[in-house]
Amino acid sequence: MSWEALSRGAQHATLVDASVIMCKHLRQVAQEFGVNERVTIIRSEATAFAIHGQTRDANIIFIDPPYALKLCNTIALSLSTSPIRLVGTIGVFEHGDQEAMLDLPKTTTLWHRERGGTVVDILRYDSPLP
Repeated sequence: MSWEALSRGAQHATLVDASVIMCKHLRQVAQEFGVNERVTIIRSEATAFAIHGQTRDANIIFIDPPYALKLCNTIALSLSTSPIRLVGTIGVFEHGDQEAMLDLPKTTTLWHRERGGTVVDILRYDSPLP
């Protein structure tokens, strides 16, 4: 989804993945797409990055962890107090149909769609950081 956002005018994308192999692949793709200058790739576990990440002022955050790990709720909750987001930041969560997103305080669900075994939920974080 980050590649699509970049192709549609996003100024910058920070991609986070725990896998060394995936980070290497992401660097190759960024080079092939000619967007090296607009991409930062960080090797980190997503929840840890949400809590301690050094990126600031994210307007849109795409979350697509391995479905079997069922991490979207954990990451969504971490983003509630994360320094990487702003008031009004949009979280786009792609997950499997075996994980249902919980209602989080001070968020608004903007969109929910299911296609086969894939679910996409879009949330807006309405509150300032605590």
